[in-house]
Amino acid sequence: MAQKMLRPGTLALRNLKRHKKQYAAMVTGIILALVFASGLTYFGFCYKSSINIMQLEKLGGEDQIIMHTKENVVNDAQAQGLIDQTGWAHLLGYLYTTGDEYRKNGATVAWLDDTAKKLANPVLLSGTWPEKEGEIAIEQTAMAQMGLEATVGDKITVQMQLQNGSVLSQQYVKKSYTLTGILNDKRSNLTFGRDSEVKRDVPAAFVCADTQTEPGGLEGLACYCTLPKNGSDRGIWDLIYGSDGNNTDYGYMIDANISASSLLYSNAGIIMSSRFNQSAILIGVLLIAACAAIINAFNSNLQSRKKQIGMLRAVGATKGQIVKMYGVEALLIALLCVPVSLLTAFFGVRILITALGSGFTFVPNLWVLLLCGVCGMVFVLIAATVPLIAATRISPMQAIRNISATRKMKTKRIRTQKAFLLPKLLAARRTMFGKGRQVVVSIFLAIAIITSGYVSSYAVYMASHEEKTVYDYTLELQRVSADDTINVREDLNGFTESDRQAVLRSPYMESSAGYKSCNVNIHVDGFTDYLNMTAYHIYNDPVIEGKTVTSENYKSVLWQDADTTYTSYKPFMQGSDYLPTRIIAADTETLEKLTPHLDNGAINTERINTGEEVIMLAPKEIGVYSDAGNYLSYESTSDRTDKTPAYIATAKRDSDLKAGKELDLTFLFTDYYESAETDTTDETYDITNRHTTVGAVVSDLPNSINLYGRIYSYCNTNSIVLLTSIDGLASLAGDIPYSEIYFKLNQPCTEEIESSVQSILTEITMRVPYAIATSAYATAQDNQNEVLFLLSILLGAVILVLFFCGAIVNNTITADIRENRRELGMLRAVGASAKELSQAYIWQLLRMLGWGSAIGLIGFTGSFFAIRLIGRAMDYGTMEFTFSPWVSILFCLLLFGACSLNLYIKIKHETKNSIVDNIREL
Repeated sequence: MAQKMLRPGTLALRNLKRHKKQYAAMVTGIILALVFASGLTYFGFCYKSSINIMQLEKLGGEDQIIMHTKENVVNDAQAQGLIDQTGWAHLLGYLYTTGDEYRKNGATVAWLDDTAKKLANPVLLSGTWPEKEGEIAIEQTAMAQMGLEATVGDKITVQMQLQNGSVLSQQYVKKSYTLTGILNDKRSNLTFGRDSEVKRDVPAAFVCADTQTEPGGLEGLACYCTLPKNGSDRGIWDLIYGSDGNNTDYGYMIDANISASSLLYSNAGIIMSSRFNQSAILIGVLLIAACAAIINAFNSNLQSRKKQIGMLRAVGATKGQIVKMYGVEALLIALLCVPVSLLTAFFGVRILITALGSGFTFVPNLWVLLLCGVCGMVFVLIAATVPLIAATRISPMQAIRNISATRKMKTKRIRTQKAFLLPKLLAARRTMFGKGRQVVVSIFLAIAIITSGYVSSYAVYMASHEEKTVYDYTLELQRVSADDTINVREDLNGFTESDRQAVLRSPYMESSAGYKSCNVNIHVDGFTDYLNMTAYHIYNDPVIEGKTVTSENYKSVLWQDADTTYTSYKPFMQGSDYLPTRIIAADTETLEKLTPHLDNGAINTERINTGEEVIMLAPKEIGVYSDAGNYLSYESTSDRTDKTPAYIATAKRDSDLKAGKELDLTFLFTDYYESAETDTTDETYDITNRHTTVGAVVSDLPNSINLYGRIYSYCNTNSIVLLTSIDGLASLAGDIPYSEIYFKLNQPCTEEIESSVQSILTEITMRVPYAIATSAYATAQDNQNEVLFLLSILLGAVILVLFFCGAIVNNTITADIRENRRELGMLRAVGASAKELSQAYIWQLLRMLGWGSAIGLIGFTGSFFAIRLIGRAMDYGTMEFTFSPWVSILFCLLLFGACSLNLYIKIKHETKNSIVDNIREL
C-alpha cells in the first residue's frame, strides 16, 4: 500500500524546493552541457551549410562537367542511373582580344539551357543576364585577363575563334557585344591546377539562350550534371573514358568536388577547415568536461542524501522509483535550463562563425536549434543516470548506517597515535577514504598544467620571435612549364615590366627585385659521369628491384635507358647531345653579390647584359646514394649530413666547366604544349640558337643572395643552372615575363598602406592567369590571428579542465561537510575549534591538489627539457618554444585560492550553528 501512495514526481518537486542551494552547481553544469552539446551540433550545421553555399557560389551545383561529349552518351548514362540532372552548355567559340598574340588570355563563350544555368549558378557582381541577341556577360577575371576595361552597358569588340565540335576551327570572326553583366569567377576555380586545354574549354562568357553559331562554325557541347544520391562517378567515368581510361572520343570530365579540395589548399580565405577542426575539438573537450561535471555534481548530491535514499528504500520504494524521482529532478532542471542554454549557444555559434572568416555564413534554423535542445536534454539525462544507477545498488540498511565508511575503516588498517595534530589527522583520514577522487583530480590537473605550460611557452615564443622578411610583397605564379626542354608560351605567362613599374609608382614603395626564368638546352659533346649525375632526369627511372646497385654497376643500371621525350627532341638540337636545364635572370645588383663566392672567373655585367657571358651554377661534386628500399638519390656532396647514406659513387665537376668555356644554347618555344613523342616538325617550334661564354662559375648560392620561391628551388636541384641578368635573358631568349617580383616598402606597413598596395596587386593578378600576390603584413596578421585563435582554444580547454578539477574538489569537500555534520558536532563537543576544523579541510585540499600540481609541473619541466635534448641529440633541431611555467603556476594558485574561499564559506556556515544543531544534523 505504501508503494502505491509513493509519487516520485511529488518527491522530486519537494527535493528541488528544499535543496535548491545544493542544486546550484548542478544547474551550472547542466547549462554548460546543454550549451556545448547544442552549440556543437548547431555549429556543425552552420559550417556544413556555409561550405555548401561557398561551393555553390565558387563552383556551381554540378558534381561533374563532361566537356565535348555527345547527347546519346549522356542519355545512355542517365538511362542507366549513372547521373541524375543534366543541363547543356552550347559552346560557340573562343573570344580573345587582338593584342593577345598567342590567344592565351581568352574565354570560351556559350549559352546555357535552364538546367545548366541552374546548376552552374552564375553569380552576377553587377548588371543582368543577357536576354537578347548581341548581349554578353563575362566573368570578372576573364575580363581582366583579356584586357577589357569595360563596365555594364559598354560595347566591347573581340575576336572569336569559331568552335568546330570538340575542337576549335581555324576560322576567325570579329564580334561586337553589349556587356550586360559581370560575373563572379567560376572558371578559375574549376580549372585550378589543371592544364591549359581545360582552362580554354570551360565557358567564362555567356550569351542569351538559343544563340546561333556563326557561319562555318559547329557548336560543341558540355554537360553539367549531378550524380544520384549516394552515387559514384565510377560508372560514368568508365562510360566516358573506357575501361582502359584512355578513350577521349566521348569527351572528358571535370570533377567539381576535386576542385573544391584544391580550393581547400590554395585559398585559405575560402575554406578554413583547420579552424573548424580546432573549434570542434574545443567544443568536444568542453562537452566531455561538462558531462563529467554533471556526473560529479549528481554524485556529490546523492552522496549527501544516502540516508534519504535508504529511508525511501526501507519504506518500500523500488530502485526504479528512486531513479524516476531523481530523473524527474534532472528533467525539471534541464527544462528550466533549455531556453538559457539554447540562446547562449545560438549567439555563441553566431560569433564563432563570424570569427571564422567572411566566407562563412551563419544560417538561422529554428528546427535545427530545437533538435539541438532535445539532443542536449537526452545527453543530460544519460549523464545524470550514471550516478543514479550506482546509488540505487546500495541496500537500505547500508545507506542508513553508512556501512561503506565502516568497511573502509577496517580495510585501511588505520593505526592509533598517542599524539597527533587534529587538522592533519582528519585530512589524512578523509583523503584515505577518497583516494579514487584524488587520483581523478590529480590526472586531470596534471594534464591541464602540462598543456597550459606548453601553450604559454608557445605564446611567449611567438611573441618574441616574429619572422622577418626581406620583401613586403610578392607577385608569383602557381604554374610552370609542363616540360623541361621546351617553353610553352601559354604557360610562360607572367608579369611585365609595366606591372612592376605600376607597383613601384606607389608612394609607399622603396625598391623591388624581379626574376625571370625559362628552359634552355646546352649542347654537350657526350655525357661524362658528372653530366649524367646532374642530368639524371633525362633517364627513365631504373628498374632496380632485386638488384644491388654498386660502384661497379651503377653506370649500366642508371644511365642506359634515355627517356623517349629526350630522344624525340634531339632532332631539334642538330642531332647533338644536350643538357636540358633552366636559365634564370636576376637584377645585376643581385648577381654582383656573387663576386666573393665565385670558384673562378669574374662577373662582367656589361657582357652579361648583352648575352655574351653567363654565370654557371654547378656543384663541385655530385654523389649518388641509395635510400631505404634501394631508392636512388643525387645530391651535392656539400649538402652531406650525418644521416646521408654512404655514396655509391661521386663525380667531381668536369675540368672544362670553368670561366671561358663556350656554350651553344638552344631555346624551343611553342604556342601550346604538345609532347615531342607526337608527330612534330620544325614548324611546331620556334627554334632560337645562341652562342655564349661562361664568365664565372659558382658552386653554391649563399644565403645573402635573396632568390626565393621556385627560383631558389631551381638553384638547389643539384643540377647545372645558368644565371644571367634581365637584359641578358632578353638578348638570349627574347622578351620573357617575370616569374616572380618582390617589393619592399619605404616605411612600416599599416592598414592604409596594405589596402592601397593590394588594390594595385589585385588588378595584376586578375589579369595574369595562375598569379597570386602575397603580403608579409597580411601573412603576419593571419599568423597572429591563427595563433591567438589556437591559444584561445587551448587555454579555454585548460581553464575548463581546471574548473572541472575545482568542481570535483569543491563538490567532494562540500558533500563531505554536509554528510558529516554529526562528526563536526562531536569534534566541536570534545574541544575542536572552528580554526582546527578549517585547517583540517585546508590540509585535505592541499593533499587533493598538491599531487596533481606537483606531477604536472615536474612533468612539464622534465618533458620540455627531455624533448629539447633528444632533438639536439638526434639532429632534429631545437623545439620552437620558450620555457615558461608561470601560467601553470598561476593556474594552480588561482585554483587553490578559489577552492579555499569556497571551503571557508562552507565551514563558516556550518560552525555558526550550535554544537547540538550539528549533532542533530539540522
